[in-house]
Amino acid sequence: MFSRVNPRSNRPFRHAVFLAIAGLTTAALPLSVGAAVAVSPVAPSIPGQVLQILHPGTEATQDHGTSSAVAQQIHAPAHYKIETAVNLTSMVPSATLNCPCSVFDASSVPATPTVNDSDAVELGMRFSSDVPGTVTGVRFYQGGNNSGAHTGHLWSGGGALLASVDFTNETASGWQTASFSSPVPIVANTSYVVSYFAPNGSYSADGGYFSSAADNGPMHGLASGADGANGVFNYGGTAFPTSSYNDTNYWVDVAFMPASTPAGAPAVVSTSPASKAAAVAVTAASTATFDQAVTPSSVTFTLKNAAKTAVAGTVKYNTATNTVTFTPSKALAYSTNYTATISGAANAGGKTMTSPYSWTFTTAAAPFPCNLLQILNGLLPISCNF
Repeated sequence: MFSRVNPRSNRPFRHAVFLAIAGLTTAALPLSVGAAVAVSPVAPSIPGQVLQILHPGTEATQDHGTSSAVAQQIHAPAHYKIETAVNLTSMVPSATLNCPCSVFDASSVPATPTVNDSDAVELGMRFSSDVPGTVTGVRFYQGGNNSGAHTGHLWSGGGALLASVDFTNETASGWQTASFSSPVPIVANTSYVVSYFAPNGSYSADGGYFSSAADNGPMHGLASGADGANGVFNYGGTAFPTSSYNDTNYWVDVAFMPASTPAGAPAVVSTSPASKAAAVAVTAASTATFDQAVTPSSVTFTLKNAAKTAVAGTVKYNTATNTVTFTPSKALAYSTNYTATISGAANAGGKTMTSPYSWTFTTAAAPFPCNLLQILNGLLPISCNF
């Protein structure tokens, strides 16, 4: 069996991964204990010679042999050490991920579909993914008495609201799904919270569920203690749920699509104003568009004048267009050269733009002051500034 060693603890990582083994053929099997093997990432859509590693323990790994199951992604070539002999007779091609992926599949149902609690409450689950990708929507199990208008939410692990969606056309019972207007990128092996608001309670709940993790590769409902308590709630209204009781599963889930291939580092492909643009309106915002989705919190956007003084303003990212916008807090100065710079942008796979991207533009000249007598004499344009 193979395991990747954590340099901090000198123990194997606890992750499920599928690895392509460079140059491995059946003639080379079985592999010897202590041998070093170079491995490469495997994209879910790319068939290849892969070996499955399923949740190595902290001291030793278990041999699960080859697998024709789904190939998950890692994002850099690496060297692995053989901990136990691998008695393989053949290697098998990987298959394509059958996604959208969720922690709970359609056949999973709660033991307690409806609880006797009619108070309004936000109910959530902490989760992570082994691979980067996008969350496309929210799911929850409807026990039959969970009435009212439901709203799904996706939060960062720290409580920042990333997206929300209203559920429509619900069925009387069973799994309900609502899709975000724009998919939300998430980073591999990072904790997030998915939740939904039940205005009349009567939700599904199974106590003790998250005393251990709920695993359905590449998705994981985290065990309580892995990153705080799991099975979280907030009574009264929509808010980031932080309370927890008895590691309860409230049967809320995500719809997740893995990134099809590991993308290269993000790059800026267009800007507004254009580089070296002149006569730019002093009220204009500056934008930069990337060639792929990036993690909004990773982007640094600065605007400086010729004296290299930073301009105050706000930065927003549009996930639908991969565009980041800097809006100045007040109008820029007339006839001034400005330099806009984008740096730090990273994609969900953790790849960061190779270097900062800068461009310059010059604002328009100030309009003439108006003098009514001069206008009447035809000496100034009527469009001058009163």
